[in-house]
Amino acid sequence: MAAAAKKPSPKKPAAKKPAAKKATRKPPVKKAPAKKAAAKKAPAKTVSPDAAAAKALAAAQKELKAQSTSLTRARAKVKTLRAQVAQKSTKAREAALVKARADVKAGAAAAAALRDKVNQAKVDAKVAKAKAAVAAAEKKAAAKVAATEKRLAAKSKADLKAAVEKFAARWEKTRSAADAKKVKAAQKKATASVKAAEKKAEQTAKSIAKQAAAKAKKAAAPKKAPAKRGRPAKAKPAAAKAPAKRGRPAKAKPAAAKAPAKRGRPAKAAAVKKAPAKKAPAKKAIAKKAPAKKAPAKRGRPAKKK
Repeated sequence: MAAAAKKPSPKKPAAKKPAAKKATRKPPVKKAPAKKAAAKKAPAKTVSPDAAAAKALAAAQKELKAQSTSLTRARAKVKTLRAQVAQKSTKAREAALVKARADVKAGAAAAAALRDKVNQAKVDAKVAKAKAAVAAAEKKAAAKVAATEKRLAAKSKADLKAAVEKFAARWEKTRSAADAKKVKAAQKKATASVKAAEKKAEQTAKSIAKQAAAKAKKAAAPKKAPAKRGRPAKAKPAAAKAPAKRGRPAKAKPAAAKAPAKRGRPAKAAAVKKAPAKKAPAKKAIAKKAPAKKAPAKRGRPAKKK
């Protein structure tokens, strides 16, 4: 027998869960976007004019080559289509031939333009090359001038140093000679001053010794009697002069008359030996007499002249 199917047990009602509190959502804080590190720009390479012209020429030549290849293909296509039309002429073949011929014409014009462009690029490249050569020559000349200037500056410093040393040696020699002369003069002056000081010291010593000797002599000499007190004795009056005689002075006696000179030759004088003249003794200085005292003048009228 088949096992009896179990009856499903009745489900218990689920316990009600307490209502969950609604959480208040805070608005999300916007974060400041991180600053991107500024990419360092590589320094632009300076292209020389001749290099730029060469680059333009190469690009023009490349375009011309591509256009020439395209033109060659278009011409080959025209040749093929012409052969097909000659074999069997159809509208489609004729239209294709016309189109191919137009393409060839346009391609030829473009190739001619590119050829002119290439020629112009060649000219520009040559000009740029010449300018670059001039710039290089200028740069080389500037470098040469700078090197010459540097060399001359170094040489100038060396020459200046040598000249200064030479001048210093000459100046020191001259100055040494001048200083030697000054030292010699100073030494001479010092020697003279020392000698003068020695002489003065000797004179002072002699004077001091003389004074000391005189002092000693004076001290050894007998003392004089003391002078008497009172008035000094009157000086005796000088002898009075004899009064001058009045009247006219005596006449001078006449000189003796000279004998008349004899005529003829004068007689020869007998040669007489002269005795050696004795020198007169030197006169002694006459002592000055004291001036006589004048008699006191009488009062009243002066006496009348006779």
